[in-house]
Amino acid sequence: MEFTAQHIADLVQSKVVGKPEQRVVGWSPLESAAEGDLSFLSDKQYAHLLSTTKASVVLVSELLMPEKPKEGTSLIPVPDARKAVSELLNAWQASQTKVKQGIHPNAWVDPSAKVHETAWIGPGCMVFEGAEIGAGSQLIAQVFIGAGVHVGHDCLLHPGVKVLDGCSLGQKVILHANVVIGADGFGYNQGKQGPEKIPHVGNVVLEDDVEVGAGSTIDRAMMGSTRIGRGCKLDNLVHVAHNVHMGAYCLVAAQTGIAGSAQLGNGCQIGGQVGMIDHIRLADGTKVAAQSGLMKSVTEINSKWWGSPALPASHYKKVLILMNKLPELEQKIRTIERKVKD
Repeated sequence: MEFTAQHIADLVQSKVVGKPEQRVVGWSPLESAAEGDLSFLSDKQYAHLLSTTKASVVLVSELLMPEKPKEGTSLIPVPDARKAVSELLNAWQASQTKVKQGIHPNAWVDPSAKVHETAWIGPGCMVFEGAEIGAGSQLIAQVFIGAGVHVGHDCLLHPGVKVLDGCSLGQKVILHANVVIGADGFGYNQGKQGPEKIPHVGNVVLEDDVEVGAGSTIDRAMMGSTRIGRGCKLDNLVHVAHNVHMGAYCLVAAQTGIAGSAQLGNGCQIGGQVGMIDHIRLADGTKVAAQSGLMKSVTEINSKWWGSPALPASHYKKVLILMNKLPELEQKIRTIERKVKD
């Protein structure tokens, strides 16, 4: 990678404040950038770093543009620096990605499976009977595709991914390393000799443009489908239990656990380490803070929930204020008790 500041400005349809010929050979955050790096500023709390950064070129959100750039640093004003740098990174990554086609000699594909001629089945992959792999999809290496699995076009499955029997991936689905789609759900009846396993004969359906982070697991339904809606993004180490239905464009951060048959509306945003009980319902646009525990359904759209057990954010803030005053209140109560006793 090597560009001039002017070339970058042209790509984002902007101008250069500084030296248009300034060269860029790498990417880095403002605080750790070296000469030759491209960086960005999109948050005012980091604006002070513009005066100390060693980055050669910085994309800056227009509202944060200084009157005069630091000597040696060229600035490129854009409406949203974070979005602009994301677009540049996408373009650069696409230019570096080598799309392959065919079946590696060390892969195994059942004769009844259908693999599009433009797809890639990498070394150590296994594709079982009746599976379908769509056009342009990339199974990087050591990917397991079970019987009857459908993989849509332009999907990207990283090493160690396992998509088990009967599950279905839409178009442009991304599964990161060691994701497991379609393991049995955690369902048992209490028998005379202890827990008795309930068979899970359903599947998992991931709709178009879903991305699932490394090490995450999505369990198959007992009956019917566990469904992740279009455009949902799940972080690393997320667990989605059997028969969960997730609406479109939800965001779920790391280490969240969603219990069986929960239903999330469209556009929900779930912070890290959130826990949800089974059969819960979340209205569209529900936002849940990190480490919250949801114990009841949410019916109000676009509401915010904090704490464990979770409460509406406005109410939980009042609870926090009172909790911080408890030692002082306790002391006052003890003082009053002593006076009454005397």
